[in-house]
Amino acid sequence: MSLDDDVSPLVLISSGIELEGQQCIYALFVTLTADSALPRRCVEFEGKSIGQHTTDTQKVKILQHINTLRRRIDTWSHVQLLYMPCVSRLQSPDDITSEDKVHKIKLFLPSSLPSSFPCDVHLLRYEWDLREAQANDALSDLRTVINMTYHLYKYKDAFVRGQRANTRAQGIIHSAESRIDAISVKYTAARDALVMLASKLGKNDDWRRILKPLDRTKDAVPLKHDEGKTVGQQNISWIWKTARVSNNQEDGLQDCEGSYTLANML
Repeated sequence: MSLDDDVSPLVLISSGIELEGQQCIYALFVTLTADSALPRRCVEFEGKSIGQHTTDTQKVKILQHINTLRRRIDTWSHVQLLYMPCVSRLQSPDDITSEDKVHKIKLFLPSSLPSSFPCDVHLLRYEWDLREAQANDALSDLRTVINMTYHLYKYKDAFVRGQRANTRAQGIIHSAESRIDAISVKYTAARDALVMLASKLGKNDDWRRILKPLDRTKDAVPLKHDEGKTVGQQNISWIWKTARVSNNQEDGLQDCEGSYTLANML
């Protein structure tokens, strides 16, 4: 039953997950800019890549993005109280006072509520369905970008010559690696939520055989990292063996994407 004319229970949960994703993007940016020892990477804000060395214009855009996100979270939180009144006991006024902490505001989606707090089972089921779809979509995106990155490396090694071209090519590859970082965070967040929801909903462990824990350094890497071995000799990650792995025809399209992207940007 909808308690708001514009926001149904399903829309509430879907919007909350979207806001969480925006928080994750900003959290990646904060980590990137705070630690100079990290590899030079970029994070996408509203479709534009922003790296460790931001311009004044980019800083203004980031501040606008943060303020917009904070306002959206504030609006969403007020609607959330209609469906989840118990959350009022968990919310803190300090959550929205600091602009640079917007990525740390707790949304208290059904999956993150303490077990002692009541929650409508319909909200739990809505989040389960959305999280399961989110995790599967993230795996599909991850495979696509990893495959693209592999071909970016291949194209760079075979055809790119000269310092300027190599610098540009490396920047494109870094951008692809950053996309892998972001997708990996998205998948892990979805899976962590599913773990909590499975307990609340009494789910069996069948889903765990498909949606396994993701190791960014071992699972989300191009196959090129095992140089000198055939595909059959490599230790293939579980992400390539799940039920929703693309068929051969789709893989063929993905194989072309990396080289096509790099060739057109150099």
